[in-house]
Amino acid sequence: MSGEVVFVGAGPGSPDLITVRGATVIAEADIVIWASSLVDPGIVAGVTPGAEVVDSASLPLEGIEPLYRRARDEGLLVARVHTGDPSIYGATAEQRRLCDRIGIPHRTIPGVSAFSAAAARMDAEITVPEVSQTLILTRLEGGRTPMPARETVRGFAAHGATMALYLSAARNKVLQTELLAGGYPAETPCIIGFRVTWPDELMLRCRLDELSATMAEHKLWKHTVVLVGPALGAQGETRSHLYHPGFRHEYRKAEGEAPVPAADTIHRAPRAAHRTATAVPAAPARASSSTSGAGELSGNCTSMPETPRNPAPTSIDLQNHDIDSATAPTADPADPAATTAGSPTAGAGELSGNRTSIPETPRNPAPASIDPQNRDIDSATAPTADPAAAVVSAATPAGTTTEAGDPPTEQEQR
Repeated sequence: MSGEVVFVGAGPGSPDLITVRGATVIAEADIVIWASSLVDPGIVAGVTPGAEVVDSASLPLEGIEPLYRRARDEGLLVARVHTGDPSIYGATAEQRRLCDRIGIPHRTIPGVSAFSAAAARMDAEITVPEVSQTLILTRLEGGRTPMPARETVRGFAAHGATMALYLSAARNKVLQTELLAGGYPAETPCIIGFRVTWPDELMLRCRLDELSATMAEHKLWKHTVVLVGPALGAQGETRSHLYHPGFRHEYRKAEGEAPVPAADTIHRAPRAAHRTATAVPAAPARASSSTSGAGELSGNCTSMPETPRNPAPTSIDLQNHDIDSATAPTADPADPAATTAGSPTAGAGELSGNRTSIPETPRNPAPASIDPQNRDIDSATAPTADPAAAVVSAATPAGTTTEAGDPPTEQEQR
């Protein structure tokens, strides 16, 4: 005899939103444990005749342990029913540890969470192209359950992404204050969901600066999820690349023009500046060679082949390779320190057009090989350079862009 404990996600409330697999386990279980304060009675209405149904609303974990032990000893199936999805604020990790300690197998069946149900009820998309592609699930810190010091609503709000907040309704004034302090504008759209998909469900929309007053007006202090973020108000303003006729992927050929990104609709604080490479005066030419920068492999550095200089050199964000021509300094054509294509000093730290040459280092006794995909250096497999060969021809075909100018992949466009 071993038995089994199955953690079942009951969904947000309505009995017909539980998964087929979850409903099947409940119907076959010998013991059904559920919390009447969080789960609709209809979820456990179809238990098998003779099954033991236990309300855990008033039980601590120690009160459930004897049921798990009996299931282990008698080979019984336990359906441990949790509201929403068991992996989100479900306190299932401690129960799994208990199961492991007493030696009874366990598994989990997912469920629909309240944030997903709330978005569906309000016909809202949480991740809108070019507006927000991120969802943050969290709760307001400072309550009875400790939060890690690095996790704060204010800190998360600085990202400007879509946020779903659980277990925070009772302190809605503090919640609104922290969201605004983190960088969300006052007009950021919010969705408030009370007992989503239950018979007494209440769904509301408001601005962020009206969040606390709206929740106080309707006396919402528990069983409430709050969604906030610019994506909730940008429905239909942009379209995905995936279904654009000009977007090619493995199941469809492109037809017509490729999709063009729409104007940015995000209202957020400016992104923190990253280190930016700018054009610098070239160093004196190396005495050993007058052709450096034309594809030479030197020690642990490689210089990219040069292309004709653009009228306005661009700056390159070293963190994410974004190219911002608006903030790039314009090279002075009259400046004798500025190098030109074909100059004998090219390749000594010059930023030329959309390409940058890496400053050279002294040649090592045994030059390392360089993986052009990820710049990994493997000296063990590197060929030994011929001292007589001062220049190695570049393998980059004409017209090939460097790392900073690589076109986005299909996954990135999605």
